[in-house]
Amino acid sequence: MALPSKFRFRSSDTIGAPDAEADDLFLRACFVDTGDITRISDCADPRRIVLGRTGSGKTALLKQLASDGRRVIPVAPESLALPHITNSTILRFLAELNINPDPFFKLLWRHVFAAELIRAHFDVKSQEKKSSFLDQVYRRFFQDKKHRENIEWLEKYGPSFWEDTENRVKEYTEKVEQDLKAKLGAKYGNVTSGVESGVKLTMEERQDIVHKAQHVINNVQISALMNIIHTLDELISDHQKPYYLVIDRLDENWVDDQWRLRLIRALIDTARDFYAMRHAKVIIALRVDLLERVYETTRDPGFQREKYDSLNLWVGWTRKQLQTVLNRRINHLVEQRYTNQAVVSSDVLPPKIGKQDTIDYMIDRTLMRPRDIIQFFNACIRQVNDVPTFAPKDIQRAEGEYSRDRLNALYDEWYADYPSLKGFVRILERRPAIFSVSDISDDEWSTLCLDTVAEYELIEGDPLIDSARPVAEGRCGPQSFKRLLLQVLYKVGLIGLKLRPQESIQWCYDGWRNVSTAELTEEARVNIHRLAWRALGVNYRDNI
Repeated sequence: MALPSKFRFRSSDTIGAPDAEADDLFLRACFVDTGDITRISDCADPRRIVLGRTGSGKTALLKQLASDGRRVIPVAPESLALPHITNSTILRFLAELNINPDPFFKLLWRHVFAAELIRAHFDVKSQEKKSSFLDQVYRRFFQDKKHRENIEWLEKYGPSFWEDTENRVKEYTEKVEQDLKAKLGAKYGNVTSGVESGVKLTMEERQDIVHKAQHVINNVQISALMNIIHTLDELISDHQKPYYLVIDRLDENWVDDQWRLRLIRALIDTARDFYAMRHAKVIIALRVDLLERVYETTRDPGFQREKYDSLNLWVGWTRKQLQTVLNRRINHLVEQRYTNQAVVSSDVLPPKIGKQDTIDYMIDRTLMRPRDIIQFFNACIRQVNDVPTFAPKDIQRAEGEYSRDRLNALYDEWYADYPSLKGFVRILERRPAIFSVSDISDDEWSTLCLDTVAEYELIEGDPLIDSARPVAEGRCGPQSFKRLLLQVLYKVGLIGLKLRPQESIQWCYDGWRNVSTAELTEEARVNIHRLAWRALGVNYRDNI
């Protein structure tokens, strides 16, 4: 198709921001629905955890859910006064006594969601509105014994319904603290002094406090808040327009990691509880690696992972869908300034790079997620000015910038799990694009461990450093370490693995397959991802 005669790319143009939070100009007009909107908006569908890697489109999906006229209630983590909760003197002390806080955290989430639903559905933003709402509840449920506790809960917390979420959370937390103090009685003096001055408790005092405090945590308001979900379902009876309580940005540092993972686990359990509601759904967006860390850290006796798998809605993309993302964004950029004539990637990109179709060349250098293809094309635009199309040399120049940017983004994405990843990735520098594990000598692995441990000696809690340190100190060979590093490089997407000659190459985003260290033999073949070729100086001339 001929391009509009006046069309020219400017170096300042973009086809949108890679981050959905900053992409409003393009996101709504160019959204590509892969069917996930239908799945996540169906209250009868158990899937309520939008799961994917950074940049896979989780936030975009939730923003689109809200833009289609649905009744969406966003709940921001920073609005929950969670620092107030986790800084609570009494709760911190109870954590030191190994008292499980999960029941309290679950009740907290139920309280927040129940209050948010009531406030939204009944427009409870003033004393007058609150009184009107309570009158409705009394008339409908007062004679029903099973709802009596719910009415008591509404009476107790009704005055805070029109306040913001933060104040409601603080009020509820303080109420639990008061119940704990009342239950502990005189022992509470020992608790406060123990927290503030480190006074040692006797074994008898400790056991007494643990017993009484766990009883309060396990039982405070539990029956009322379990039943309130069913009461709300009867009050919110319009199943044609359900409510969606949406929580995103849980990977940000809004509270201490020790508490954040337990709060997220309690949130997931609460989302499961809401499955009983026909007219409301809790929807959570989570990174895959964060969910794995939550389950690993909070795993308790009897935990069964398969019971949670049905909650997951995996966000994945095909090559055709990524090309559609690119086409819509290019067309939106062009039509904003020039024409209503449809323009797609094949109209502006060269037909081939070397022997490969250009669109395949670009998608091969992504981790199969929209963020990457958007970043790559924006990098192409920055290479030109006042031209209607790109030449092969423009794409190849852009690839160098794009490769360095994406590699640094991977280090940032995985920093919480592997702070030293950047140091260990050096093992891939200037290697062939495809090699066998046995092609790297033990001396090379040992040198890598020695250099990287020295560089990151102040890092604590990094499994790569922990595994490399004995090698660096000469206490063992590199066998266990190299299997762990290859497993991590596969997990983050930097390498693909061909574990056996008869198998095809596996990438982490192909069916989300995990690879165990036991599968990584010396004969396994390693493919360095094309996304990183330029940044790592990979010898790829024979592998294009």
